[in-house]
Order: sequence, then C-alpha cells, then structure tokens
Amino acid sequence: MTNINNIKFEFYNPNTDSISDLILKIKKIHSKVLSITDKNKPKIKIKTEKYFDILKKDYLEKDYKIEELFEGVVRWHSPNTMYNVTPPPLLSCIAIQCISSLYNPNLAWDIASGKLAYTEQATIKYISDLVNWNWKKSGGCFVFGGKGTNLYAIYTGLKECIPNYNKKGITKDVFVLSTKACHPCHVSVCKWLGLGEDNCIRINTLKNNTIDLNEFEITLDKLLSKNKKVAAIMLSGGTTMDLDIDPIEKVIEIRNKLILKYKLTYKPHVHFDTVIGWAWLFFKNYDFKRNKLKISSKSIKQIKETLNKLKYINLADSIGVDFHKTGFSPYSSSLFLIKNKKLIYDNFDNFVDYSEYVPFKYTLENSRPAQSAIMAYIALKTLKPIGFQKIIGHLTDMKNDLVQKIETSKKFIVLNKYSHGLSVVFIPKLNDTENKLINNYIDSYYYRIFKENKYFIDVIPAYTTGSSEFNHKCLKAYIMSPFSTEKTNTDFVNYMINIKETKNIKNTKINENHPLKC
Repeated sequence: MTNINNIKFEFYNPNTDSISDLILKIKKIHSKVLSITDKNKPKIKIKTEKYFDILKKDYLEKDYKIEELFEGVVRWHSPNTMYNVTPPPLLSCIAIQCISSLYNPNLAWDIASGKLAYTEQATIKYISDLVNWNWKKSGGCFVFGGKGTNLYAIYTGLKECIPNYNKKGITKDVFVLSTKACHPCHVSVCKWLGLGEDNCIRINTLKNNTIDLNEFEITLDKLLSKNKKVAAIMLSGGTTMDLDIDPIEKVIEIRNKLILKYKLTYKPHVHFDTVIGWAWLFFKNYDFKRNKLKISSKSIKQIKETLNKLKYINLADSIGVDFHKTGFSPYSSSLFLIKNKKLIYDNFDNFVDYSEYVPFKYTLENSRPAQSAIMAYIALKTLKPIGFQKIIGHLTDMKNDLVQKIETSKKFIVLNKYSHGLSVVFIPKLNDTENKLINNYIDSYYYRIFKENKYFIDVIPAYTTGSSEFNHKCLKAYIMSPFSTEKTNTDFVNYMINIKETKNIKNTKINENHPLKC
C-alpha cells in the first residue's frame, strides 16, 4: 500500500475538523506578504520582469518565496488606491469565501452544495423585492462576471426571437441594440454568441450621455421593417464612470409600440445593465428630508436624482448585479436576474424538493463555485440597507470633496464635475493645443505617479460626457475605500500639484476655445 502519511497534513483532517492548521497557514502566508508591504503605498512593490524570464526560473521545480507572487498586487482597501470600481471586500465575505472553499461546494446541484444552494435563491428573492418584481415569478443565477450577466441576457433574447434556437441555432440575421455609452462587453458578447460584432448596433447618446430615443426608434423601426430579428436591447443602468442611466420606461414604450406595428410574435428582450447602479436602490426608503446619516446636501441631491432615474427598473426584462463592484464582495460575484424565470429555467423550476435543484441544466457552467452566491448573501446580511446607504453616502461625499479640492487648486480641470458617479476625471491645465502633446504630457505625468507608487489612479485614452468629447488622454481617480477622508483627498491633490509644478513641459499658445484653455 502506498504510504501517503507525509502529505496528509496538507489536507483538512476529517477526524478532527480543526482549522487550526489552516489558520496557521493563512497567518504564515500573510505575514510573508506583509513583510514586503509598505502600508503607505497603494500597491505592493514589484520587481518587473518579462514573463519569459520569469518562466525560465521554473518556480514549480525550484524553491521560491511565496511573497514574490504577491508583488504588484493592488491594496484595494487603501484610500491611496483610486483606480476603478473595485471595492475593498468585506471581511465577513472573505471569511465565508475561505470556509466555503474549504468545503468546495459546486452550485451546479444542491446535492454537491447543500443549503449553500439556498443562498442563491434567497439572494434572487431579495434583489427581486428590491426592484419590485414578483419573486415567485422571477429567477436567475450567479454567473462568471458582469459580462456573464450580459451574455445571459442576449442568450435569453435569442431564445425568444428564434423558434427552436437551442436546437437550430441562429438561422438568420439577428441584431442587438446598445448605446455608445454602454459597456463594450455588449459588443464582445455578440462576438462570443456568434451574432458577430457588426450586429451589435451602438446607438448615439445625447448631451446627458443617455440613449438618443429618436435614433433608437428609427433604427429599431428600420430593422423590423426589413423583417430582421432583434434579440435584445441593452440599456445602461449606470455607466462605470458617471452613473449615467437610460430612460428605460421610454425605451419600453417605443419597443411595445413597434411590436404592435409589426405584429411581432416575440418581444425584443430589454436588459438593464445595472451591475453598478443597483446599489443605489437601497435608498428607496431613505428619508431624504430628515437625512439622518448627514450626507452632504450636494451628495444627497445626486443620490436622490440617481434613485429617481432607477424608479422604472421594474419594467426591465432582466438586470445584472455585480456584488464584486458595489456589493463590496471579492471576485467574482455576479447575478443575472430575470423577471420571467421561465425564460431562463425552461422546463425546470426553483421551487422543488432537495436534490431536485439542478442549475447545471440551465446554466452555462457545470462547475459553479457556491462562493459567488454565499458572498452576496453575506454582504446583504452584513451591510443591510443602512450599511449600503452609509458607504454610498460616504463615497459620494468623498468624491464631491475631491472635485472641490481639485478645482480649488486651479491647477487642473475636472471634466465630469457634474457626474453622479464615484469617479473624478481630470487633466492638468496646459497650454498645448495638439492632442499628441497633451497625450505625451499625460503619459509622462502618469508614469511618474505609477513609478513612485504613492497613488494608484487610472489614465483613460479619451473621455466623453455626451455633450463634450475630449479626444485625448485623461486622469481618473475612482474613490471606493471607506477609509478615504477629506485629509487623504487633500494629500492626494497636494501630491498632484507637486508633480505639475516640478514637471518641465514646453508651453505653446492655446486656442481660446480649446477645453484645456487655462
């Protein structure tokens, strides 16, 4: 008999069910990571190498330091990290993720996941109530990310508009309508589903960055008049940077009018891409006049206006919810939620006896880690509506404070100062009129920030507010840490000013009408 006693200690002992060894391993690994961590930096220091050179070291065959693998990792909990809509995850979610991983449940079937499968349906019920859907008729599933929620939406639309789609596939030209402000994954999903990128038509937006309803109606009417199929209409329920939200009620009205006009036997599926904006729904019972959380007047106005734009969310056929964004959970935890569960469950149901809950029969994945559902469940239990109100109120206050401090410095231009989102898009005041020179300056500016590793922010290739386009690179600070304060904002702005004042740049005369005019 093979002697494996010398490797048994690497596994969870069924005779004791003790996690003492696991805790020791976690502490040991974490202490090593801390040994290379500077708590004043947003990222753990890294010695960059080419991947080929790294692979030559053959880590699997030779000894290595585990902490080396964490070089360059982002410290999302740090207030100096303002890169994107990636939150510091709740400790309770991390803990449940760890314990859940210990038992290694597969949410493809409740037999393999026990009552952890319950957390998926419990979360579906909770969010259904939040969007004012009948939870007995709604359904959904946790998927592999925000792109997954959009993939499931378009897939559902394909099933609705093409008879026997699951067996016959795409039998004719089928289109998806999105907007130029919506996430680019809408186009990518069309590619993966075999529709083709060209069949994802991106509608122009208005000055407020929402869908041009006139162009939308003309485009949809034109497609239907030519007997083309339209599987899905993808709307923004909150853009990444500015939380711009499409008027879903008006889109639904146009869709329904054209359904009657062309006597369609199906409904083009309307998906509200709310992977970020969903969390603002927790303010729907908030007393804005009393404002017991003492959120600033500017922030409370923005939150109230955002909530008002989401009030018709119940009209959507489906929505997406990312708990690893504004749900403060670890990657990945995304929920695809649909008003009519029959469209996704087909001949199956969720109101069944134990052992009959079989999501693998209607989901894309057969291997479905239950961590995604249990983390969402715990996040909702931990924060509750009041917790979400507190953190969104705080982050909005800190974003507005940063906007004010950047503008007061008179060294920068904030391009999205009227945004309701949590990002601040800005540029140094320059005298250069050519985009190439502006891009070079921004590149140089950002490189210094990146190299010094005092702050971790983003640089974007261009920016549009709908009414104005800035066809050059811009800096972006995205506040997501609950540890952000007015002082951390002041320190950041002073740091940015210092870079600007010590950076040599050739100034040239600028056109009076140029947006970068000082």
